Amino acid sequence: MTHRERVLSCVERRGFDRMPVKYDAAEEIDCALLRQLSLPDRDYLLQRLGDDFRYVAPRYIGGGPVKQMDMSLKGLWGEEYIRREAGGGSIYEVTRMPYAELDTLADAKSVARPSADWFDVSRLASDSRAWEGYAVVCGEPGHMDFINGIARCRGFENVLVDIAEENPLYLELVEQRAQFFYELYRRSLEAAQGGIDFVHVGEDVATQQGLLLSPEKFRRLFGAAYRRFFDMIHAHKARVIFHSCGSVAEMIPHLIDLGVDVLDVVQVNAAGMALERLKSEFGDDICFCGTMCTQKLLVFGSVSEVRSEVLKRVRLFESGGLILAPTHSIAPSTPLPNILAMYDTVKECS
Repeated sequence: MTHRERVLSCVERRGFDRMPVKYDAAEEIDCALLRQLSLPDRDYLLQRLGDDFRYVAPRYIGGGPVKQMDMSLKGLWGEEYIRREAGGGSIYEVTRMPYAELDTLADAKSVARPSADWFDVSRLASDSRAWEGYAVVCGEPGHMDFINGIARCRGFENVLVDIAEENPLYLELVEQRAQFFYELYRRSLEAAQGGIDFVHVGEDVATQQGLLLSPEKFRRLFGAAYRRFFDMIHAHKARVIFHSCGSVAEMIPHLIDLGVDVLDVVQVNAAGMALERLKSEFGDDICFCGTMCTQKLLVFGSVSEVRSEVLKRVRLFESGGLILAPTHSIAPSTPLPNILAMYDTVKECS
């Protein structure tokens, strides 16, 4: 099987020659693995690990984010960040939130907003063809995110209050964000001429103990926008990968109904997220991606424990339905032997 055939057969639960895998790690882990394995660049690393996916993206050509020499960053919506070291790696910390002082619906309607014209999609067809044989993905978990994305511009506490009150100001910001991403991905999918297999978007709708908002409120506030967006993706013969960390089990039936094809990242150590239960209740209707815990197993477990968890998943999903991947970007503190054991064990089961 090609990488693409393997992934699509897995998503459709038709079996495969080996379980598909996906890699995601902090830049520090990339560099450490490249050094240990004596590889020249990240593409060679993805080949070594067996990653079945490759990403393409429209090219930014002006109007939005501008990186500065001091590693500050201005986002598409006018938010500003600065990069700082933290926990052995680096993070971007918000330093300016342009929506924090908005008070009225009129204020929300007057804010500056990005345009799909800021992005060049003309090379997506050739970029996709360059990864022929792989499952080609466009997008990232921070796209179409109405909670986290707007919180970075308005403040998380403000957004939670907005959601509770169903504030018309906030709903206007949601619609603006939905319109932008709809148009950007519509153009991207059309330009790719069928070369994109998945669109990756997402939102963190839960903590590790439970949902941030009820499924009913999620559908009421965001459901129409997501359904319109997912229908457009499906009309272009692509599938939806939807990211959310945390305890999302109660939301899964609603995500399925809205059109999600793959749930990423399936944080199995969160409340109610036991893998056997998820497969039993939802495995016929949605594919899972993730499940390899980056908080405990990969950081503190032994190589034998990592291998055991991989083998458990291979047995449980022998006909498909799971793309093996970490439950978040692998942290800089993760032992490299555990990471290699995770991917090498899958190869040994082919």
